[in-house]
Amino acid sequence: PGDDTNRLHIVGNNGAEQNERPVVNTQLVLENDNHAGLQFMFPSGRSGQITWGIPGTARKAVHYYSTDNNRYTWEGAGFGDARIMTMIASGDSINIGKSNSSHMLTNKASLHISSSTGGTGDGGLVLLRVDHAGQPSAQPTLFVTGSGRVGIGTESPVAPLSVVGDANISEGILTISGTTGDTYLKIQGDADVGIRLVADVDGAGGENDNPYIDFYQDGGEGDNRAFRQGTIGLVGDAGEVFDNSLGNAFYIMAAHSTNYDNAFQIATRRSVDDQRAARITIEQVNAYVGVNTNAPQEMLSVSGSVAVSGAFGNRAVQTLTTQFGTIDADTGTTILDYS
Repeated sequence: PGDDTNRLHIVGNNGAEQNERPVVNTQLVLENDNHAGLQFMFPSGRSGQITWGIPGTARKAVHYYSTDNNRYTWEGAGFGDARIMTMIASGDSINIGKSNSSHMLTNKASLHISSSTGGTGDGGLVLLRVDHAGQPSAQPTLFVTGSGRVGIGTESPVAPLSVVGDANISEGILTISGTTGDTYLKIQGDADVGIRLVADVDGAGGENDNPYIDFYQDGGEGDNRAFRQGTIGLVGDAGEVFDNSLGNAFYIMAAHSTNYDNAFQIATRRSVDDQRAARITIEQVNAYVGVNTNAPQEMLSVSGSVAVSGAFGNRAVQTLTTQFGTIDADTGTTILDYS
C-alpha cells in the first residue's frame, strides 16, 4: 500500500513463497520454489525484445535477440538501426560502438570497440580506449585509432606503435624488418640520446658475456655469428674474440668468418675539394695498412707527406731540409737522394 509495487505477482508450485517483498515500483514479479524465468517464444525470422520508453519516445532503448543473425543486441532510440552493442549468441564476438556502425554485425574479433559515425565502421578517431583510476596521468593506458595506430600511455599515437614511458622486452628479440624501402632505427630527443649495451648484468657469466654489435651483408647466412662480417664490441678474456685480443679491450673487427675477406676503412670528406675517400685502409690479405691510399703495398704505405716528431726507438728525430743532394743518416747511409 502506498506505492506502485507488485501490480502483478505470478507464483509457481505450492505458492513459492520466498518471504521477500518486491522492490519499490516493481510491476511484475515471477516467483517459484525452483528456478524462475521469463521466456519469449516467437517464429523464426523475428525477435524477442524488451523495450524501455518515456513520454514522447516509446522506444527509447531496446534489448532483443534476433534469429536472423543469432545475436543479442542493445540499441538506442530505434529498432534495427541504432545498435550500440551486439553479442553473438554462440560467443566469440562482442561489438561496441556508435549507433549502427557497420562492424556491429561482423564476427572479426572477440572484442570490437569503435567510435565510428555514419555507419562507416572505420573506427573514427578512437577504436579502443582503456583507462583505469590508477594510471599515472590523464593519458589512457591503451589507445587504438581507427587508422590502425596504437598508443600506450598516449592518446595521440604518431606511428603504428607509440609508447610514452619505459618499455621492456624480456627474454626476447626485437626485430625491425622492411621489404619495400630503407629500414632503420631512429632515436631522437630534446636531451642526450644514446644506446647502452649492458652485458652480464647478474655477474654470473664471467668474461664470456660481453656487449657487441654485429654487421651482416646480403643475408646469406641469416644472423649466424660465425658468418658476421663486422663487429664492434668489448673483449672478455684475452684471445676470446680474435687471436691476440687483450682482455677487456674495445675492438672493431672486419670479417670474423673464413668465408669472408673484408677490408677495414676509415673515410672522410675533404672540404677543400669535396673529395670523399678512404683515409686509412687495412687490406684483408696481408693486413697492409694504407694512409690516404686504398691499395697499400707494404705493412705501411703512405700517399703524401709525413711529418714526424719525437723519436724512433732510442734515436731522436731531427728535421732535415735539402733541395738537392742527399739526406744521410749519422751512420753515413744515404736516406734520400735528391741529386
